[in-house]
Amino acid sequence: MKKIIFLLVASFSFSLSHNAWAEICNGVAVKDFKDESGSLVKKGTLIEQLHMGDFNSKGDPVTYEVHGGYVWPAKMIKLKNCHIVKTQKNGSISSDIILDDTPENQYQIKFQRTEKFLSDNANLTGILGQGITEEALAKPDSKLGKAVTSFIENRKKDKNFPAPDVKYWEALIND
Repeated sequence: MKKIIFLLVASFSFSLSHNAWAEICNGVAVKDFKDESGSLVKKGTLIEQLHMGDFNSKGDPVTYEVHGGYVWPAKMIKLKNCHIVKTQKNGSISSDIILDDTPENQYQIKFQRTEKFLSDNANLTGILGQGITEEALAKPDSKLGKAVTSFIENRKKDKNFPAPDVKYWEALIND
């Protein structure tokens, strides 16, 4: 029980910083402009933790956002460690910011892919999903780490491979 409480508290703390991980895209101001508060943003200023804001009907970014912060005009920012990916579904175009596949981004990319896979395939969402992902990646040789790896490998081979219930994952956390 103590380990579950610890994991939930740690995961909650992590979820606060996880937003930065999900939003670790950086950009740089391409020319001087005023932000929402009227402050001058100088050309060359690094703008961190960007994520997609609004985009137009062609999927081009109109704004980027910082979680809990400013909305930045996309035309004033050049992305540094990420890029825009456009997708089309049912005639509608959407866009998102994706981290560049570089050595510096490998842990964050693996974290995001693992967390999304567990969310989509094992219904492990929110704090529990983040905590399990964090624990499994930090300790890949633990029972939990091996179980996550095994589940992902088996589910990729067979889409009907059964997902363990939440109690199974919680029991591994306590091990």
